[in-house]
Amino acid sequence: MTGPILFIGGIVGVFLLIRWYSQSAARALTGRKAPESASDLTLHTESILLYFFHPSCAPCQQMGRNIDQIAESLADNQQGRIQKIDVGEQHDLALEFGISATPTTLIIKDGIVTQAVIGAKSPKAISRLLGLN
Repeated sequence: MTGPILFIGGIVGVFLLIRWYSQSAARALTGRKAPESASDLTLHTESILLYFFHPSCAPCQQMGRNIDQIAESLADNQQGRIQKIDVGEQHDLALEFGISATPTTLIIKDGIVTQAVIGAKSPKAISRLLGLN
């Protein structure tokens, strides 16, 4: 009887460890100044969303669809507030931002990372990050 209990306890422990890691990694990204190489991405006066993904990542694919849904709902002059960055193609930029896992979403205001989220989120949560709700 203790075998199944230990197994379930181990699984719960792994999930808690993953959650702790993603939260602590996100906190470490928050408050950072955007790198100079990304100045063209962070010129907006409103908050912008930088979405770091990898094409082979399943959660990234779902999150990408959610990001696209939000981008389509924005007015044409607001769509620049959302930037998708493939970490395979833009590896140096991902390193400069300190990205260690995908999907990672950063909200940048006035050149400073104000929020960081690691993992896939719903369209509603993404809208809240951008201040659309």
